Amino acid sequence: LVSVRIYKELIARYPMSRWSDLYHHNRGLIFMRLQDYRSALADFDAALQGAAHPRDRRDARFQRGIALAGMERWPEAAETFERLSAEELSPAERVEVYVRAGICHQRAHAYDDAEASYRRARRAYQQATDLYLQYHPTWAARAQYQLGDLFSERFDAIELRLPLERMRKTLDEKAHLLLKAQNAFLKTIRLKDRYWALAAGYRIGAVYEAFYADLHEAEVPLELNEEERAIYFLELKRYAAPLIKRAVEVYRKNLEMAQRVGPAPQGKDKGARHGDAKTPAQAPEKWIWITKTEESLRKLEALLVDLRQLEPPGTSGGDKPATRDTNDTSDTNTESPR
Repeated sequence: LVSVRIYKELIARYPMSRWSDLYHHNRGLIFMRLQDYRSALADFDAALQGAAHPRDRRDARFQRGIALAGMERWPEAAETFERLSAEELSPAERVEVYVRAGICHQRAHAYDDAEASYRRARRAYQQATDLYLQYHPTWAARAQYQLGDLFSERFDAIELRLPLERMRKTLDEKAHLLLKAQNAFLKTIRLKDRYWALAAGYRIGAVYEAFYADLHEAEVPLELNEEERAIYFLELKRYAAPLIKRAVEVYRKNLEMAQRVGPAPQGKDKGARHGDAKTPAQAPEKWIWITKTEESLRKLEALLVDLRQLEPPGTSGGDKPATRDTNDTSDTNTESPR
């Protein structure tokens, strides 16, 4: 590109210029848009070393973290954002930096560190008096959404395996994490960010759908004969049917919410920082969650018709699986999204 060549010539011609760190920084931003994260990282490192003003150093360190994340060097990116969070930042910047640190920790499977970062972001948002944050809650909503995503990821990692005592224990663990994920996603919806509210609504339904699939795919006791296995699966479907009903209800509510919030405002996303070509705040297709919700709803409505045929006369789908955990109230909630 012409702009890259121009900055290359400026850097070569004026290596000791007071603007040399700016040349490196701006060229790094261009490399970011080209998704050449390795070249961008080299420029941001040079800008960081040459920057005289603290603000310039903070900007270079911020972009360095994004470049490292683009290269999927998650632990290094997380460390960069953690160091940045200790510097002087505006309330909006602090929330964003905490969220980005959490995302990098989560991608590195450092789940406890990720959860701590998301909770710091949530506290920073709650304690801030910044009017910008109140009217632009994108990163606060992302922090809350990521908590739900983290609990959901832990939920998915738990497998229902024999023997029965182990299966009972893991079933309780999954139910507990389901409620924690649901509550985190509900709190995301209440922040009223269009994109993340719709994403959270979809994810609530998806976690119930996943629980049904896990129950259906769980290991079967080997001592059962063919007839007993048939009865076992029949009873399992009846037992798990309320999960599908719940998922269908949530998906329908999410589509209703999509109609209420209307189209997203046009223009540059306020959650994205300058030069961030791959911001985790919002995806390029803002309404992908509506499509996902519609697809899942169609599939589950068809499944629900089949499950209703298994219901004994005078019932409403069998006993509900036990999914309420009373040992934790900070992140568990059984209310419906509105």
